[in-house]
Parts: sequence; structure tokens; C-alpha cells
Amino acid sequence: MAYPVLICGITDVQRKFHPVAFFLLGKESENEYTWALESLMAIYKEVVGRNLRLTYVMADAAKAPVLAVKKYRRELGVEHILMCYYHVIANVHKRLAGTSLRTKSLVYRYIYRMHYSRSYDELSYHWEAAYRAWAASPELVLKDFATYFFAQWLCGECAHWQVYHVPAGFPKTNNPCEGFNKHFKGIYTERNTHGLCATFVLLGEVAEEYSTIKAVSFSNHPAPSTNLLYRTRRLAECGLLAVVPEATVHPLSPGELFVRSIVPKRALQLAYVFEYKLVGASVHDAVAAVGVPALPPQDAVLANAFYYKANTNNVNHEMICAGDQQPWYGWLVSTVPGRLSCQCNFYNKHSFCCHLVFALQVEDKNELGHPNAPTTFERNGAPASRRSTTQRFVTEARGKRAGRGSGRPRNEVGHALAL
Repeated sequence: MAYPVLICGITDVQRKFHPVAFFLLGKESENEYTWALESLMAIYKEVVGRNLRLTYVMADAAKAPVLAVKKYRRELGVEHILMCYYHVIANVHKRLAGTSLRTKSLVYRYIYRMHYSRSYDELSYHWEAAYRAWAASPELVLKDFATYFFAQWLCGECAHWQVYHVPAGFPKTNNPCEGFNKHFKGIYTERNTHGLCATFVLLGEVAEEYSTIKAVSFSNHPAPSTNLLYRTRRLAECGLLAVVPEATVHPLSPGELFVRSIVPKRALQLAYVFEYKLVGASVHDAVAAVGVPALPPQDAVLANAFYYKANTNNVNHEMICAGDQQPWYGWLVSTVPGRLSCQCNFYNKHSFCCHLVFALQVEDKNELGHPNAPTTFERNGAPASRRSTTQRFVTEARGKRAGRGSGRPRNEVGHALAL
């Protein structure tokens, strides 16, 4: 017999999941979740010496865990019971089964605008625009989609999935927990059922490992994701990010600069093509939907860099600030330590964006805004560059084939040592 395992944990500002406690449930019911929550509160009181306080709790569409949290909401101090944004998109995707690619794109475009809202007033503005657009679509009218979406996702317990409900940088989905769950099933259980005693032994091993060798420090400051770093590098290599001189706009304070995203000419037209996995269409269907007969190689390179490892709707919000499009001079970016910021919607959600990463690289600063360690040193009063072996081979590879036996030029080699 298989027993459900309840994993309780907390995420930090870098969206890393830290497991706190494991519970073995008889079944997924409100009584079982209530017992687990009471036990967690008692354990915390015993170990830490004070009552457990939770400001934000994230859940999916399941009712049992939400009802358990609501029962102790006052004792826990819960301000918001958040809805996992991924579950909103997944349920909407099921609702749109059988509709065309253009109809799905229309729905997702407005849902993402509502998700990135910075206030309730902005959310209301986007909902009114979405209602008018959806009411004009015969496919959506046939499914009564607007009525369903308002009743299910804008009213009641499942309405808190917008960015303004959560501090910047913290996850808006259960993806960190789902990632841990995937790792737990794939590595520890190997996707096999275990008996009661074997499950207790397994959970003890997991708890010991994540308390020792796999322990990860809790982060109190945001950091760019690996995918964002890769994508920013590709955008910079393709010339899709640029620093606008302040003389053309207005003077800025030290540590501030204007960074502009350059949208490829056919990137927006090809959004369907790069989004086909999300909406469940083939590449052929996506190309046919936008009527692109042929894609020039250079346009393909720029479009791939523009949408590299990113959702097209998320990328679009790099060019939007609270509903306003990016001005000609770009966004005002601050690289001052303790005051890192960018005006775009993407930064408002993640506490990092390609504009901020690019600005920090331009000013040679780390993710906290502090100057990077110097890569030059003084020798006899004259600066001399310090290059690593890896940098040397990369530099030489541009001009000739680097490999075994290719070393430094003779003028960079000192005299032999004499014993």
C-alpha cells in the first residue's frame, strides 16, 4: 500500500526550496492536513521556542490543505493564501482544449498581463480589456470562457495569483516544491511504492542528507537565475541590449544608466513559433498560423536569442512597465548596492532582469552591486593584465587554432631560472 507524503518547506528570495518537515498521511483529507499543521506548529514551538508565524502560504486548487490553513489562519498570522500561478495556466489550458492557436495566444496574453499587475486597479483595467477581447472571439463565447475565468480565478480562494500579492523575487508558483518532489520521487523512491517501515527509513535518510551534506544556505538577497544569465549574454552578443547615453535624455546620478531592449524586427511575428510547446501545437501549425513562408537565417538567430530559454509572454513584459511600453531611451536601471532596480515588469516580479544583469556587467559589478575584484595588478608602477590560462586560449583561438603546444608569445615569456 502506498502512503501520501506531505512535504512542508519554505522558499527564499532566490526561489530555492528548503524542506522543513515530512509527514506520512493516511489519505489527503482536511483532517489529515489539519493534524500535520498542528504537529508542525508544536514541533516549531519545541525547537525554536516561539510560535510559528507564516505571512504567505501558497497552495494549488486542492481544497483540503487550504481549509486546514484557514482553520489556523489567525494563530499563524497568515496574511495571504496564494494561488500557484502554474496551476492557473494548467487549468486554463485544459479548458481551451480544441481551440485554435490564435485563440489560445489571445487568452494567455491577457492572463499574463493580469498576472504582472502591480495593483488591484491595474488588474481591473486588464480584466476589462480581456473581457472585451474574449467576448469578441466566437470560440471563447462558445465555451463561455470569460464567465468561467471570472468566477474561478478572480473570485474566492483562487484569486491571489497576481504579482502584487507577493514581494519581488519570491516564487509565484509551487515550482521549487515541485522540483524537490520530482527529485524525491526520481532519486530516492525511484518511482516505486514502499511499505510503511521502509518509507520511514527513507524519509529519515532524506532529512539527514538535507540537514548535512545537501544543506543550502538561506538567501536573503535576490540573484539572477542561470537561464537569465545565459539569455542576457546571448542578447548582448546579438546587440539586442544597449546602453543609451544619458546626455540624450537627462543627467543621472552615479550608478544609474538607461538600458534599452532592442526587439528584433520579426520577433513578435514569430512569437507563436517559439511558443508552440506551451500551446500544444506543432512547429508547422505555428508557422502556418502567422503566415511566415520562410525565415531568413539572420532573423532566426536574433529570434532564438530574443526568446532563448524564456516564455514569450514573460519576455514581452521586459518591454512593459505597469501597462506602458518601453520608451525610446529604455528603462532607468540602478546598480547602487542596496538599491538595485529596473522599471520593467519582469524585474518587479523576479527582482532581476536582463537589463539589470547587463548594466551590472557594463559597470563591472557583482549581483549585489559591489565592484568586482580587480583583474589587473601593478608591476613596477605600470599596469599589467592578469589573464588565466582559459582566457589565453580563448583569445588565441580567435586568430588561430588553439590546442596542445600553443602557448604564450615569446615576448611574454621570462628568462629561465638558473640554479
